[in-house]
Amino acid sequence: MHGQATILAVDDCAENLHILSAALKAQYKIKVALNGKRALELALAAPQPDLILLDVMMPDMDGYEVCTALKRDPQTAAIPVLFLSSRDEEQDEAMGLSLGAIDYIVKPIRPSIVQARVRNHIELKRTRDMLERLTTQDHLTGISNRRRLDDYLGVEWSRAQREHQPISLIAIDIDHFKAVQRPLRPPGRGPMPQRGGPHPGGLRDAAFGPRRALRRRGVRLRAARHPERRRSHPGRADAPGCAGAHAGARTLGHAPPRHHQPGRGHRGAPVRRGAAGAGRPGRRRAL
Repeated sequence: MHGQATILAVDDCAENLHILSAALKAQYKIKVALNGKRALELALAAPQPDLILLDVMMPDMDGYEVCTALKRDPQTAAIPVLFLSSRDEEQDEAMGLSLGAIDYIVKPIRPSIVQARVRNHIELKRTRDMLERLTTQDHLTGISNRRRLDDYLGVEWSRAQREHQPISLIAIDIDHFKAVQRPLRPPGRGPMPQRGGPHPGGLRDAAFGPRRALRRRGVRLRAARHPERRRSHPGRADAPGCAGAHAGARTLGHAPPRHHQPGRGHRGAPVRRGAAGAGRPGRRRAL
């Protein structure tokens, strides 16, 4: 459930700000600014706006300059900017969009159009924020990952340079983290894979054995004869006389399963060993 979004309206005309507030205050929290300098201050103040409605023609600092400053600062660069202007020329709209604005509305203000545009852009921003959270958080613990650290460190570094303040970073290593992972396992899931067990993405394939799991991944298995040892089980990729599994010219090393015991064949039956090359010669067989 999303909370109420915050809209920052910037215009040097108090009447336009009143029209925007009346059209949007039922659904959103509204902040207003009469000039560009105040707009930059409110954009940094908590809670930060989810969308900025920015007039182009303002004294001292026009909308284009304000948008450029917003996009230059890492703390405000991700805030969508929607221009409001009485200029309806093609070059004016192109100028605003080239500076990073997401939309351009021509005055006079029509409340229904403003409401529709704002609603669409708020939904787009929420979707983008959700996708960014998924890529910057660990899905099991909800803790920020390394990518989030790099992004946040860049923001704090810029602020420290701007305010001429030092910056500190604390690195913490957690031992025996598996004891924390188990209680956080999603409900309804099976036991977490243990060290040395099958890969989590291959649990389904592991149930059919290693050979079938490889075939499902497009690897063609072919048993090769060993020149000095007889084959105890023709056709088994993990037999003592097998040199391994081949995918083209590349050899895939295959470790014997845990139930396999050296010197014993299938189901633990003893394997008789004779002289090198004795017994039925092995045949190459495509599995």
